[in-house]
Amino acid sequence: MEDLTGNVSSEFEAAAFLEDGSRVAGKMLLHEGILEFRPNTGADSIRLGLDRLEISAGGNQNRLIYFKSPHRAGISVYTTDRTALKSPQLQRPDLIPQIKKIVGHHRRKHTGYWAAAAIVIGVLAGAWLARGLVFELAINSIPADAEIKLGELIEKNMGSTMSIVKDETVDAGIETITEPMVKVADSTFPFKFHVIYNQEVNAFAIPGGSIYIHSALLQKADSAEEVAGVLAHEMAHVIHRHSTQLLVRRIGIYVAIGAIFGDTQGLIAALADQGGFLLSQKFSRDFERQADDTGFKLLVDANIDPHGMLTFFERIKEIQDERMSDTEETAMQVMGSHPATQERIDNIKQKLEELPEGQKFTKIPLDIQKIQRRISLPE
Repeated sequence: MEDLTGNVSSEFEAAAFLEDGSRVAGKMLLHEGILEFRPNTGADSIRLGLDRLEISAGGNQNRLIYFKSPHRAGISVYTTDRTALKSPQLQRPDLIPQIKKIVGHHRRKHTGYWAAAAIVIGVLAGAWLARGLVFELAINSIPADAEIKLGELIEKNMGSTMSIVKDETVDAGIETITEPMVKVADSTFPFKFHVIYNQEVNAFAIPGGSIYIHSALLQKADSAEEVAGVLAHEMAHVIHRHSTQLLVRRIGIYVAIGAIFGDTQGLIAALADQGGFLLSQKFSRDFERQADDTGFKLLVDANIDPHGMLTFFERIKEIQDERMSDTEETAMQVMGSHPATQERIDNIKQKLEELPEGQKFTKIPLDIQKIQRRISLPE
């Protein structure tokens, strides 16, 4: 057992998850009877009483030491500095059993390191060869409420880079378009729609159900049905958790393995800073095809004319062709990360041909120009 009584620092680099779901870096200080967290932002300190303090290990390879208090539910302070466990302030009869459990587990792990090295290498090699299954298991291990929390963290991290359109008429128009689809969607996640000022024709979804619509996309549309076609596609990305799958594959197989064995909190922490990555990535052809198929069905089930999905993609394809240089690939990206290839357009045409002859759809009661007039890009 490690010596728990040595003289050590009582100030440590740390971070904390706050009640609102945000995460902030700072310093953790241990005083007599108090754990104090001082955010680097200059915000007020957070104090957790050592009485009934809960101490646990988590994260990749249990590198993170978490401190929670039932008196401040929703707050979790953590540090990677294991010497914090040796702090004299924590050497209390009610805390020592928790510390010994963490330290004992850590020591046992290192004692058997060399004996287990060959086994670990074999396991990792096997996991690498079967990494597709590992990632799938990791994704399936994330409960819906944790994925919604992940989306909230990503939104907070991305908030400073986006300018939300705050207009009741625009919001009401988007609700008119999306409400029929939301009612029939088979989704684990609640959908939220936001219009943001941006001159790129784009829309994107993040984990947990939030979908962002660029103002330029609305300005480019000729009808509410065209906008519905775009948003049905994005809703399908949410339903199939495509963004979460991209993020899990980005953070690596080792964290994914940890999630399979119950370290979901460590996985969420690793994913939270990766929101910007989603904006620059393209989904695979399989993901796009699946989103088109599910989005098309969503439109039909909501009694919305799916021809809007086709006409919008065709218009963007025309713009792509016009901007294609003879020497450079300068074609405009359809919906940012969703290239409107001819293959996808042909797929939608085939689906339209398979609809029952004479099938009628209800026109969305919205004049798209009314929304377009309300949106003006800020100077």
